Amino acid sequence: MKIAIIADALDNQYAGIHVFTRALILALHRVGSEHELIVVRTGKGGPELDISDLRIPAFGGRLGQIYRLGWQVPRLLRRLGADVVIEPRHVGPFNLPRRTLRVTVVHDLGWLTAPHFHPTFPALLQRLLVPLVLRRTDLVVTNSHWTAQDVQEHFPSCKQKTIAAPLGLTPGFAPRQDPDVLHKYGIREPYLLFVSTLEPRKNIKGLLEAYTQARKLLQQPISLVLAGKMGWKTGSIKRALRQHPYRQDIIHVGYVEARDLPVLYTMAKALVYPSWYEGFGLPVLESFGCGTPVITSNVTSLPEVAGDAALLVDPADAGAIARSIVRVIEDAGLRQKLIDRGRERAAGYTWDRTARIILEGIQQRVL
Repeated sequence: MKIAIIADALDNQYAGIHVFTRALILALHRVGSEHELIVVRTGKGGPELDISDLRIPAFGGRLGQIYRLGWQVPRLLRRLGADVVIEPRHVGPFNLPRRTLRVTVVHDLGWLTAPHFHPTFPALLQRLLVPLVLRRTDLVVTNSHWTAQDVQEHFPSCKQKTIAAPLGLTPGFAPRQDPDVLHKYGIREPYLLFVSTLEPRKNIKGLLEAYTQARKLLQQPISLVLAGKMGWKTGSIKRALRQHPYRQDIIHVGYVEARDLPVLYTMAKALVYPSWYEGFGLPVLESFGCGTPVITSNVTSLPEVAGDAALLVDPADAGAIARSIVRVIEDAGLRQKLIDRGRERAAGYTWDRTARIILEGIQQRVL
């Protein structure tokens, strides 16, 4: 089969969908070598892969993007005879031939079920476009069983064509200590770590309140490191940071290079990830791989990913988050148990497994 993947996220962002797209391309190349892989990118100079690709730039803002996805990309895929098109961002090329199998990846339905966490216009646009896309797609792929159930509940027509392909742990997320990397980002030990874009659904304000309470309970000072760019709707987050009683011990390092992240995880006392809403939660898995204890939320997909390898807390209960922080810091036995369970759990999550599940789903619909 000729399998095309729309890899725009490689060039225009560096968050979760970028990680997913890159890892999936490499895994499909490894486990699906009998298929021809067509990688379509925007040509904006993202990371180079050892896989040939086709660059189709977009010009003129949103109108240019509509023209690109509605005319240029479909015309190219039609000319190349693509049998399958995978769209990792759930709004893909339009006007594809009916014989082309469409695979739509849905990372979460936050724009529908929790719109208050999202900018108004993008959320509205997705409410208009995604139902049309899902109606026409042949296979819906989600990152977790929780998201698969969410899709099936809100889009009943997708019940028979939705599969869950849990994400994998990227090679390199293993224990690694390097004080020079901490110095590079101005990080002081000991520290707690949060990794993700800073935006409302990540519960940054709850994390900051829990950090305040934990500092009052702990016998020694500990820093809080926020690793991630500022996202949308950050006004209240910035105010909470400015007014925080321990502001001098909160280190916002912004975007962290992928090669440095394992060090930040490994040398942290714990990852504290009390998100309100996640379609998967890659930082939890990355922490497990690096031997870092995890405190995360007991809602959405996070319990599915974490299992019994993390302390699960109510994201609305800052006191519970704070008490969990204290337990991980002060109870060496608990800390080691979480590390051991996390490493064992991480071993079951591979990108090759993700790719195989997707390929099996495709082949079942081709036959």
